[in-house]
Amino acid sequence: IYVIEGTATVKEGDEVYTLTPGEGATFKAGNPLGHQVENTPDQPLKYLVIGTRSRADTVTYPDHDRVLRFARDDTGNVVEREYTTLRGAPAGSPYVTDWGGTFMVTEVALTGMTPFWIAAARIGFAALIMSVIWAAGGFTLFVTRPRPDQIFALVAVGALSGAIPFSLLAWGQQYVTSGFAGVSMASTALIILPMAHFLVPGERMTWRRVLGFLVGFAGVVILIGAQAFETSGSRLETAGRLACIGAAGCYATSSILMRRLPAVDPIGLATLLVLIGSFITLPLALAVEGVPSMPSANIFAVLVFLGLVPTAAANLL
Repeated sequence: IYVIEGTATVKEGDEVYTLTPGEGATFKAGNPLGHQVENTPDQPLKYLVIGTRSRADTVTYPDHDRVLRFARDDTGNVVEREYTTLRGAPAGSPYVTDWGGTFMVTEVALTGMTPFWIAAARIGFAALIMSVIWAAGGFTLFVTRPRPDQIFALVAVGALSGAIPFSLLAWGQQYVTSGFAGVSMASTALIILPMAHFLVPGERMTWRRVLGFLVGFAGVVILIGAQAFETSGSRLETAGRLACIGAAGCYATSSILMRRLPAVDPIGLATLLVLIGSFITLPLALAVEGVPSMPSANIFAVLVFLGLVPTAAANLL
């Protein structure tokens, strides 16, 4: 890479250094050392990336015990892709098989799409497929007619269970590691515990229950490993972390509000909540980020995955 304007912060393994205009860095082929470039100051960063763009290449992810080998066709599109561990054993993509895979897939989406449109596309794809399933079931919803306060709670749950947290996560993950995003989502149960104690009858907080949640949270941190609290070095990392924790708070609040709803068909409720979220995120993304550019085929596939697997499938299950 060769810096033209601004200051680049380069992370190469455990080493961190900066590059200013006129300076460059090279990364030796065959050296399995992870590297990334970040723009931490306020000013824009412009740099040239120079590479062979060979038809076959190998990429190493040392932090995730993965090696990617792929091949391109004459137009530059990837036509073959194979993941193995560092020792050569067959393995899945680090973006979908590691803990917190959803957050790592979101990081990939951020390379080709803005955060609010990622949230809108994710909820939009989920709303489409879930509406088809709901229609097949006859659009069943409430068993009894809901009260006005229950309708308000329904709208609030739709916003707090999808539109707002998806937007916060997509924005926050521009500045934090996927490991921290995973840990922040695991804290949802810890947030629910005191809220339920005061707001939900019969859900009193006991020492046994607190201990159980703390042990579970510690287990999540151990599974994710050191990357859970690694710093990204971004100037807006604190704001990004607050956004991720805010998303966890949204999920916790929506779980409490769910208790205020009358008897309801679970598939109809899940679908309606996603539809409410899509009605919020689509105009929000248009107002904040304008009309999006057409994503590449790879980014489009990532958006479809986010909509169908961790959104539609998760809600239906």
